[in-house]
Amino acid sequence: MVKLRYYDGVVNIGDQLATVVNDWMVKQYKLEDNNESTVNLLTIGSILAADFFRDDAVVWGTGIHYIEDSARLAVNYERRKLDIRAVRGPITRRALAYAGYSCPRVYGDPAILMPYIYKPKIFPTKNKISVIYQWKDRLNEVPSGVTKIDVETNNYQKVIDEIVSSSMVVSASLHGIILAESYGVPAVWLIEKETDEVIKYFDWYYSTKRFKVKVASSIEEAINMEPMPLPNLDEMRAELYESYPKDIYTKYVVKEWNYVFWGFGNCFKRNIQKIEARKNEYILVDSDSNKWGTCYKNIECKSPDILKDNKNYYVVITVDNSNVIEEIIEKLQELNICCYETIDKWMRYLR
Repeated sequence: MVKLRYYDGVVNIGDQLATVVNDWMVKQYKLEDNNESTVNLLTIGSILAADFFRDDAVVWGTGIHYIEDSARLAVNYERRKLDIRAVRGPITRRALAYAGYSCPRVYGDPAILMPYIYKPKIFPTKNKISVIYQWKDRLNEVPSGVTKIDVETNNYQKVIDEIVSSSMVVSASLHGIILAESYGVPAVWLIEKETDEVIKYFDWYYSTKRFKVKVASSIEEAINMEPMPLPNLDEMRAELYESYPKDIYTKYVVKEWNYVFWGFGNCFKRNIQKIEARKNEYILVDSDSNKWGTCYKNIECKSPDILKDNKNYYVVITVDNSNVIEEIIEKLQELNICCYETIDKWMRYLR
């Protein structure tokens, strides 16, 4: 059987998301766990080199916690097998490479998939600043006028609702930062006292190609600080989704993608020979209702509404206009379609 391993020593929203995201992935791929032997799966949390778990495992998105973890991984290399599909960031990847492990360049904390799983119908409150402490500092006081979000809970919906209702989040919790940025809320990293728990934060920022990392030493400083730019997580989400280790289950539905090309215009026609060299069967849709019912060869252009059944669609956006592309991506997210790319990126992947 597949055993999801995560830190459950305390109730902490970051670690609890491991079960939420993994259960969703199992449903997405229609997996059945009939494995007679035990397969350990590490996902969310900085537990790659944790003292409480040093067995063989499949790795999908976890990371290291301390700078010393690189040495711990090296010490255990000969007696511990790790099947690595994705890691949180490049610092974790480098630590694994130093220890002797082969690690793909696939990055991302699985919590970035939460916007596909839970969609709060809440809008930001102007000038609302929220503070998230780590669970061990949850009793710390905050200044008047600032909201404190408690992460010592299993109620991830409540935490996300409070984050999304904020105009900015100040967080000492890594998953406070990751959740805020995943939902498009600017976040400032807070360190109020000396700590050796910084590697995992840099791992996250570096995974999103942000190398000039800002840190606030107080809530007051954070409030007056310009937050770091929000990362574009679309490509990271698609790669993380695709890298999920579905093969560790003995029975699963083999996922055959139904390819959809969204945009029946000049971009599609310009690339049609390249498209047909790779795909003989596909669905064609367009946002413009005037194009519905028109045909290319025997393929009829249809309304994007046909994608509501979400039958394993992989959408390739065949549009040049960046504003239209953003509108299409918003629609895809509403439809819970995780796998999509622009035509240029899709072509690069297939080279």
